[in-house]
Amino acid sequence: MPIPGPGGSPGNPAPPSPVGSTHGKGGSHSTNSALQTALKTLKSDVQTIELASGTTVGELTAIKIALRTLTTDGLFPSSRSALSSFENSLVTANTSLPTGTTLASDTTLLNQFVALYTSSPTTQQTTDLTTAYNALAAAVTSAGVTSGNITTINTDWTAVLAALNSTSTATFPYFTLVTGQGESVCNGPMAF
Repeated sequence: MPIPGPGGSPGNPAPPSPVGSTHGKGGSHSTNSALQTALKTLKSDVQTIELASGTTVGELTAIKIALRTLTTDGLFPSSRSALSSFENSLVTANTSLPTGTTLASDTTLLNQFVALYTSSPTTQQTTDLTTAYNALAAAVTSAGVTSGNITTINTDWTAVLAALNSTSTATFPYFTLVTGQGESVCNGPMAF
């Protein structure tokens, strides 16, 4: 049974990306060259970030088990995209935390996570939702993605979209940097 989570979560494929081959799509050779250069840069920067990650297999497994427990509790996110958006926001939130604070102690983010699943959790559901949130927070914290990393990825992503002549406002799925699946975004099928 698949775990209810967005692409990039353990046990789920990464989301389709707006990148891929432009062959047969009417693109010119120069467009293909610009796209290939942009993709190469994005892929290289993703690899550099993932190589520096301290997220462990154990932390990723804890997420998988916690999300499976939520399913057993009968809890599902309001939508996969809402959960994906939340996971991405955890990565960016972690880059701007004040000194001495952690994601695990952020009750605002915990409450947002709970609200993705239910407006009135039982005591057991509250415990399980908190466990799932803390598992996500631990993995994100261990990944050590910095604000500089986010800036680099955003610059690379913008170059990819420009090479595609895309008007998309989609952002790079930052949580894939935590799960080690960021490179799959560079290899995915065209989404638009």
